[in-house]
Amino acid sequence: MIEQINRLIAINLQLFCISDNGQLSLKDFKNNEGKELSGARMLAEIMQQKELIKHSATASFTYSITEFGRSICLHGGWEKHLEKLNKLNSAIEEQTTPMLNQQQKVNPMTIVALVIAILITILLCGL
Repeated sequence: MIEQINRLIAINLQLFCISDNGQLSLKDFKNNEGKELSGARMLAEIMQQKELIKHSATASFTYSITEFGRSICLHGGWEKHLEKLNKLNSAIEEQTTPMLNQQQKVNPMTIVALVIAILITILLCGL
């Protein structure tokens, strides 16, 4: 389902990019086969949430591409953008996993020393 939505985003974002004024009406949204998209309003809402398009100030049922949407088009399109995000997330995970593993390795003697220190503090404060 998500793959299908991403494919529709890619198709329609490209349509925004190649349109004369960077605008499309809902009837201009296309499906995978190039036919009018029956769920155009829902797709438009998803694309708005992702800040790819916005309502047109001049016409109802019409949307304009945002600078972010245009930038994605110019740098390879929506699917390329998703690939870059996945690579970035993988790189972040690769960098943080070793750090988390190192933090989990605590010397047992350190724990014992902390427990003893806490007990001594409690006993001294209680006297």
